[in-house]
Amino acid sequence: MGNYQATGIAAVENGTIVGGLLGYVDPYASEDFFFVSELFVIPELKKHEIGKQLLAELESILKEKNIHVIQLISIDYNEAFYSKCGLSQDACSVQYKKI
Repeated sequence: MGNYQATGIAAVENGTIVGGLLGYVDPYASEDFFFVSELFVIPELKKHEIGKQLLAELESILKEKNIHVIQLISIDYNEAFYSKCGLSQDACSVQYKKI
């Protein structure tokens, strides 16, 4: 990822990865932010606070690096979860074109 600082966090239960968070620090304009490119929890363990714990661990890591903004792209279905974790929707929208 070049000069971008990549970070990965794994949630492990009984020696098996049951969730994870991947992303990178993006040096953007006047303030660096962390872009979460992937956050996952295996389906049978969703709603067991694993995703919330992964985001909390990320926040701790970022505070040590003096980074105060987390960004990600979410589908509508997951917005309630992210809201419970303290994230809010900004003014950006994702543009795409299927070709």
